[in-house]
Amino acid sequence: MSEFYQLTPEYHEEIRRLQRSDPADAEDTFNPLFQAILENILAVKTGLEDHNQSTNAHADIRQVLGGNMDALLADLAAHTGNQDNPHQTDYEQTGADKKGSAAAVQAKLEAHNLDANSHADMRTLIGGGLDQHNADASAHADIRKTVSDLGKNMQSGLETRIAQLESQLASEISARQSLASRVSATESNLRRTSYFVTGTYTGSGSTNTQTISIGLQPRAVLVVAYRGYYEEQHDRTCVQLAVRGANAKLVSITSNGFSVKGMLNGDGSAENPYRYLAMA
Repeated sequence: MSEFYQLTPEYHEEIRRLQRSDPADAEDTFNPLFQAILENILAVKTGLEDHNQSTNAHADIRQVLGGNMDALLADLAAHTGNQDNPHQTDYEQTGADKKGSAAAVQAKLEAHNLDANSHADMRTLIGGGLDQHNADASAHADIRKTVSDLGKNMQSGLETRIAQLESQLASEISARQSLASRVSATESNLRRTSYFVTGTYTGSGSTNTQTISIGLQPRAVLVVAYRGYYEEQHDRTCVQLAVRGANAKLVSITSNGFSVKGMLNGDGSAENPYRYLAMA
């Protein structure tokens, strides 16, 4: 018969409690109980590992992110830094005139006004008054002001729209980064797996309390003591299980291990060494 448990990842919904009338027998009483407890733990551990290895896990989150978050952020940075108009936004969508149209009109107007042959018939008619008019910097001041104001308004409107787009983009980047942080935290929690720490210790006396350090705060501790003599025709055995938030009578979980007392801390040669199984 093997010294070790042969475990299968099978989850047991119900585990029978030990009764006062149960014989203190390792093979018929305690081993089946330990077997069921360890198989439940192994079933949970196996299910978590299968979940972490499944490509379909958290499909909704993966779909929202559209793949690797680092690649997504890199693509977004490349997009926002692209000055080649990646959205093909044109002047009509921004409410502006076609690029160069105002300047072209202004240039044609100035060339026309400076052309000595422009309106030659009118120049002849008014006897050179048109030349004086064109040379007058205050001529058509209202028209000049209207054209100037139009250009300023167009520039101001475009700058306002650009500022709005930049603000919206910054908000979107912040939201994506926040989502990436939450997803990373969730995946980190899902990757956490349980493991076991086993060992023995020597009791210091049943009237004392002894702390056993294992380097971490366990989730559960199972301690077994076996006394190698008979009392009232029965093996005298003590088994206690403590979990976080629910210590046993003789076993308590500490920040760095667990403490024992009474029958689980005897100093007799028949009781030692004591054995423990801790789940991290």
